[in-house]
Amino acid sequence: KMAEGRNNIAREKYIIVSIKASGLEDAFMKFTKIDTEVSASLKRIIGSETDPMTAIERLEVLADIYSDSGNTDNFYRRANIQGKNVESFDYSWMVKQGLTTKDLIDLSKLTNGRISDRTVFIDFVALCAMAISCAVDCVHADERRKGIAEILTRYQLKERSQLFTGLRDLTDAVKTDIEQQQWEDRLGNAFQKLGMSGKDGIDFTPPDLTRLMARITMGATPTLPPEGYFTVTDPTCGSGITLLAAAEQLADAGYNPCQHLVMQAADLNRTCAHMAYVNLSLYGIPAVVIHGNTLTMEEYSRWYTPAYVLGNWIWRCPLPYG
Repeated sequence: KMAEGRNNIAREKYIIVSIKASGLEDAFMKFTKIDTEVSASLKRIIGSETDPMTAIERLEVLADIYSDSGNTDNFYRRANIQGKNVESFDYSWMVKQGLTTKDLIDLSKLTNGRISDRTVFIDFVALCAMAISCAVDCVHADERRKGIAEILTRYQLKERSQLFTGLRDLTDAVKTDIEQQQWEDRLGNAFQKLGMSGKDGIDFTPPDLTRLMARITMGATPTLPPEGYFTVTDPTCGSGITLLAAAEQLADAGYNPCQHLVMQAADLNRTCAHMAYVNLSLYGIPAVVIHGNTLTMEEYSRWYTPAYVLGNWIWRCPLPYG
């Protein structure tokens, strides 16, 4: 078959049909008729059998397309009740998923092209970082309030509301991640899918590799240092995914990253520094994030996460740059 140019790879193709119906019963009858006609027509044309998908199978495919991880384990439940296989959806899990990478990309389109998608995303991340910082950092609060006001002048009233709703939804999504012991870098994923990585020397480490690096660096069973906490530094942090992997490794080992870990992160790209700051802030990790040049040790701005400020880490573990 290879000599004939055929590699014997099986491929699955899906046909999606939409109809207009007066109600559920009418829709059921129409879809049943369509299933029969489509199956017969395709068999006559291409000689292949086709099978109509169940509701579960259809939603599995959609979940796989729109989910970042492709994991549908929690999407629905199967049970055997009195000898009958029963399937039902876990609606509570579906509701809890919060803001996804796709949602973030959609958010970047809120001006319908008046402002480029990438600029909207950059503004959204900066807005999130400044809003979080203003709540805990009185030293830089005035400067960052002015930054928020400057960003908002570019957006209409409804668009401003959407930006702040995005921050709320992102916060809710991270809260769900924490409850499920997941460490998801939604901002970094969106940054890459918007085509912003691979430019200006910005390349992100794949998630699986960051977890491997964390395991190699910290070990499977890390021992708490005498001072009572671990310190982790990333001088080119990107969106902070490597730092999240380190926090995940400690959490898996039984430590609380909010209490037993303090971090310093730095990046030359301002949006990367903002993404890392938002990620570490929402996951409750004590950290200092620097927008600066690690090679020349120039510092352009400094960002304290809420956990760093509220945990008095500025006195317990001051983290000078350099």
